[in-house]
This record gives sequence, structure tokens and C-alpha cells, in this order.
Amino acid sequence: MKTGMPAIHILKVKELVSILLLLGMTGCLSTVNIDYDKQADFTTYRTYAWKEGTPANNPLMDRRIITAIDEQLLGKGFLKVDTNSDMVVSYHAATTEEVSYTTSSMGYGYGPAWGSTYGRYGGGFGLWGAGLATGTATPVTVVKGTLVVDIFDVKKKLLLWRGTARDTVHADPEKVEDQIHKATTDMFAKFPPPTT
Repeated sequence: MKTGMPAIHILKVKELVSILLLLGMTGCLSTVNIDYDKQADFTTYRTYAWKEGTPANNPLMDRRIITAIDEQLLGKGFLKVDTNSDMVVSYHAATTEEVSYTTSSMGYGYGPAWGSTYGRYGGGFGLWGAGLATGTATPVTVVKGTLVVDIFDVKKKLLLWRGTARDTVHADPEKVEDQIHKATTDMFAKFPPPTT
């Protein structure tokens, strides 16, 4: 019997660690969505130029977003030019504050009480219980960031492709830069889309 007990305990610890890792990983994942023109032949596009969209309020973040998108497009074989481009790229950044509530509670209670008396006046027993619980909700402000990348056909003046990423924004600028890199990497993972 003693040899089986530690194995069960270790299994529970492993399960707990796996669950905590999974929760930690899902808390770091951004939501990325892609949409594109199914009729467009992306093999005909070779060059792109930038057009101003809705830049981030922080000029440093603006440059980081542009650099991250440039890295993705250049890595896919597209050439960045100033004039006469096949495509125009712009991005839109926005942040919103959302309030969520964390709750904490305290409780107090009594369980069963048994008693008996013997003697000249008889005996008996009793059962009773009581409880008290309080809870507080604390508001927590969370900043959510949205990044939208649009790619247009210059000649047709039509939207070809749109990538959208949404995530909780970290307070640490280095972590935000990592978030931007991850979001753009996920966005452009299957760019250019297959021609149907």
C-alpha cells in the first residue's frame, strides 16, 4: 500500500503543474483574425508602400509596429518602395480600458455539536449550526490593445487583406514589443493567402 501512495501524489502534482502551465500560456495568447479577397491573385503583387492609418499614440510603438510589419512582408519576398507600388499597407492601433472585478471572501461557521447528560434528570442530545460569509469585489482596470493591418490593391483601390490582433497590453514596453512581434508573426503566418 505504501508504494502506491507516492505515485498517486506525484500524478496529482504533474496534473496541477500541467494545468497551471496551460492557464499561463492561454493568458499570453493574442486573438488574431484574418480576412482576404478570395478572388485576388496574390502572386501578381511584388511591391508595397506605406500609407498612414491610425498610428499608436506613442511614436516609439508606432515605429516598432511598422518595423514588425516590414519584417514580415520583407521575409515573404515583398519589396518596400516609395512610389509605384502594387500594394499599399496601413495599420490602425487602438487601446481601450476594461474594468473587471476580482472577488475575495471570508467565511465563518459552526458544525454539528453533540452532547449528552446522564443522571437523575435524564439525557439528551442536540444538533445546531451557524454560518457567516462576506465577499468583496475589487475593480481592476485592464488595457486591451487592438492592431489592424490593411493591405490594398493600388490600381483597383480595393482592400485585399486584413489582419486583426487583440490582446491585453503589458505595462512593460519590452513585453509590448514582444506582443507586437508575436501578433504580426501570427497574422502573416499564411500570407500571401493561397490563390483559389
